[in-house]
Amino acid sequence: MHYVITLVSFVSLLLVACDSSPKPEPAVVEVDSETSISEQSVGGELKQETLHRQDRVVVRDLTGLPKRTYTVDVSATELMGSDEAFDTLASPLRLDIQRDLLAHEITNIEARKQILGVQMNIAILQGHYDRARELIDRIRALESTESKAMVTGLVMESLIDAWEVAGRGNAASDALFERNLRERLSGMPWDVVGEDVLARRRNADQLNPAVFEGIISTGLDPMLQQSGGEMTYEVARQLVTFRAILVLQLPLQGQINVVYDEVAAQNGADSGG
Repeated sequence: MHYVITLVSFVSLLLVACDSSPKPEPAVVEVDSETSISEQSVGGELKQETLHRQDRVVVRDLTGLPKRTYTVDVSATELMGSDEAFDTLASPLRLDIQRDLLAHEITNIEARKQILGVQMNIAILQGHYDRARELIDRIRALESTESKAMVTGLVMESLIDAWEVAGRGNAASDALFERNLRERLSGMPWDVVGEDVLARRRNADQLNPAVFEGIISTGLDPMLQQSGGEMTYEVARQLVTFRAILVLQLPLQGQINVVYDEVAAQNGADSGG
């Protein structure tokens, strides 16, 4: 699964985050003003006890969710490079996303998939693999075509299966990941998934680690320094996506490309690799 933000969209995000001029509030329809959630934190996860509502608060997209801010005392570089530092942001963000999905109905399907993708990335990065699989299934159920539903979770499920068996970030788990991915993709009907797989292979060429590292050092680090470590809900969610690219995707991109190239060739297609 590729929840990859383009460089253009990410730079645009930084510009929006640094712009303090007032923005018009999105339209929000409160279907039931008595909506309330009773919840408790058990083992770091929210357990829904009651949700007294006739309907959730209906919002069009993620801009309609409550305005939240997060403050960290580390740089973006440290957030990207340290599990411990990342958890100081990811853990409260995870709970806020759970609260908002309980209380709101997001009508835009792409927006709903996006926020579920943030949840999924947090779950994988924090080692909650069963939770990650549940979230992949929820995202898959929202896909509009058979092909997209089949390839959704293809990479991430192959990865978490490998990490569960062999641990994280070692030669054995890397080899197992590649085998898992090859078996999964080879078992899919190429006439159904081929176009989406080839598109993913082409998009992979846009992922340049040096460019991402430059954005962190010249964009994110100064932004957090200027704000005293404070960031918006939107920036926090994008930081999770950014770390997922750096930690989950880029280290394995070469193996992913090899598998895509091999399976494409076996089906008489040119991946361009």
